[in-house]
Amino acid sequence: MQSDVFYEQLKNYRPGPMEPGRQSAVLLPFVVINGRWELLLEERAHGLRAQPGELCLPGGGIETGESPAQAALRECCEELLIQPEQLEYWGCGDLLTTPGGLTVHTVLARLHGYTGTFSADEVHTTFTVPVSWLLENRPLRFECETITHTCPGFPHEWVPGGENYPWRKGRWPVYFYPEYQGRRIWGITAKILYYTLERLKNMGGLPDAAETLLK
Repeated sequence: MQSDVFYEQLKNYRPGPMEPGRQSAVLLPFVVINGRWELLLEERAHGLRAQPGELCLPGGGIETGESPAQAALRECCEELLIQPEQLEYWGCGDLLTTPGGLTVHTVLARLHGYTGTFSADEVHTTFTVPVSWLLENRPLRFECETITHTCPGFPHEWVPGGENYPWRKGRWPVYFYPEYQGRRIWGITAKILYYTLERLKNMGGLPDAAETLLK
């Protein structure tokens, strides 16, 4: 390989996780209601095995051959029973990696013509929160401690100190928004909302919602 090609590839490389692990994607669906931007969220179905009844954004696992954007848009259509043309794709946001090894890709889109539909198998109900409220009510941050526990079969004899090796402890911040109409957004969903909206604010904010109705 010629050196100029090698260095050009390094310059254009986009860093990613060395061990991707589980990959998922969530969509932040922006809607215009009464001339203002709001974000649509879900309350998960109460009969689900994982996180029943919790508040979340539409999304799920990335299937083989899918991009994060394709996965987020597909999951949103399946969960809200909407058509792909109702979603106006805006772009991708930042990644979030959880202590459990899950990488969450964030995707932004505008949702058009939503009439309140959803799949009862996955969603208990949907609701919206004004973007202005989320910006005015910064979430509180609390910290949890993460500790390394080795699994059966781990070769302790290869590690200095063996089973007494002083694994470094970590901290995982958990965010909680104030209650909004009896609901409290917290955890991964709160962190994604907070950091995404802060990024948009630093970019100059969303375009005027009233003007978008004329397009």
